[in-house]
Amino acid sequence: MLKSIGEQSASSLLNIQLSRRLAELREMEAFQTMSTFFVHDLKNVASTLSLMLNNLPIHFDNPDFREDALKAVAKSVSRINDLIACLTELRSGMDVKLIEADLSDLAESALEGLAAARPGIFIKDFERLPWS
Repeated sequence: MLKSIGEQSASSLLNIQLSRRLAELREMEAFQTMSTFFVHDLKNVASTLSLMLNNLPIHFDNPDFREDALKAVAKSVSRINDLIACLTELRSGMDVKLIEADLSDLAESALEGLAAARPGIFIKDFERLPWS
């Protein structure tokens, strides 16, 4: 009987350890996904700035180029600030609360934001889903 209890306890402890390890691996995977996104965006900003700096000596006297360069710098700074804000949010942690929601309403509200940016692309035909 004691042997059986000992084996059961050992099995439970192993299960807890494996569950913790799985949670750590999922966190690492999420971190890698987010860091890939941020690095990609930073590379895009750096490429824009680099291209502009390479062309600056050639086109410096062109007022249209200078105007476009200033817009590109402003847009790059804005994008970097957006990325910093996202990182700050992630660092502070997210407060996730489970609530009951209708998936059709959720999808519709998400599409409204997208439709504002690109009108006329989306066709919304949602049927109400049963609550379960």
